[in-house]
Amino acid sequence: MSTLEFGPAVELLGHWLVRQGAPTVAAEFVDAIPQGSPVTPLDGPDAVERLLTDFVEQPLGRPLDEPTRVLIAALAAALATEAGELVQVTTATPGELVVVGKNAEGGKVFGLSLTPATQTDPADPFERLRLTCAVLGEYVWLNNNDRLDVDVSAERHGLDDPTDLPAFAAWWPTSTTAERLLGHLWDEPGPPVPVDDVAWTEFAEWFHEHNDAGARSGAWAMELIDDDALGDPEARYPGDRLVGRLGDEVLAGARELAGADVRAVYGIGVPLPDNDSDDDEDFGVIAAVMFVGDETVSVLTVSASV
Repeated sequence: MSTLEFGPAVELLGHWLVRQGAPTVAAEFVDAIPQGSPVTPLDGPDAVERLLTDFVEQPLGRPLDEPTRVLIAALAAALATEAGELVQVTTATPGELVVVGKNAEGGKVFGLSLTPATQTDPADPFERLRLTCAVLGEYVWLNNNDRLDVDVSAERHGLDDPTDLPAFAAWWPTSTTAERLLGHLWDEPGPPVPVDDVAWTEFAEWFHEHNDAGARSGAWAMELIDDDALGDPEARYPGDRLVGRLGDEVLAGARELAGADVRAVYGIGVPLPDNDSDDDEDFGVIAAVMFVGDETVSVLTVSASV
C-alpha cells in the first residue's frame, strides 16, 4: 500500500469503525504536524498498530473484527514502509489520537487521526464503495507494475421497462458510464447481454478467486510469504481476510446502488468466456455488470487485464 492509497484506506477505516458500534470514531488523513505540537517517537509498525487498536477497542469494550484489525495493521505497515520516523502527535483536540510518519528525505508527512464522533456514517454508500474499490485494487497484483482496476458507478436510466433488453441496449451507449468507459476498458465493447443467477454466481466466484490469487502473489512479491505459501491456496497470507471482505462489499454494494428492487442484470464480458481452450495466452478479464432498478442502473466494472 503506497501513500496514494493511504488516504482512501484511512477514510474506509472510518466507515468500518462506525459500523463496529458505539462509541463512534472518525478517521481522517493528515499531512502535517501542527506547529509546536509535542511528538513522541514510536518503535515501528507494531507499536502503531497497538496504539490505534487499543484506542478503539478500549471504549468499545470488545475486539474489532479481523478485517478491521488487518486494515489497521496495513496502515501501520504503510506508514513504516514509506516514512523514516514514526511519531505520535499531541494536539490541542481532546481525545484525539494522531499518528504520522515523517519521510527523512523529502520531509513529507502523512498519517491519520482518530477522534470521537457522533455521526452514524460519515458518507453515503457510493463514497464508501469508491474507497473500497481503491483499497481492494491496491492489494490485488496483476504483475509487478499493474493492479486490479475495479469501479462502481450509478446513474438514472429513464427507461419505462428495465427488463426490455433492446431498449436498454439502445440507451446504454448514450449513458455517462458507457461514454466514460469507452477507450478506458474497451475500444469497441460488445452489446449488453442478460446475466442470470448462474452466470452471476460464476462471476462472483471468479472475482474472489482471482483477488485471492493476486493478493497472494503480491504478498509473495513483497517477501511476506515463501514459495510454499504462494503455491498453496489454503495457506494464510497477510491481508487475506481483508481482501475477502473488500470483495464481498464491492459485489453487494454494487447491486444495492440500483435500489431495493433489481429488475434486470446485464453484462459485457459476463457470462465469463469458456477457459477450456487450447490458447495458452491469457489476456485477463475485462467485464461490466449492470444492475437495473426501477430508476437507477449501477455498473460494476472490473479490469483484470494487462
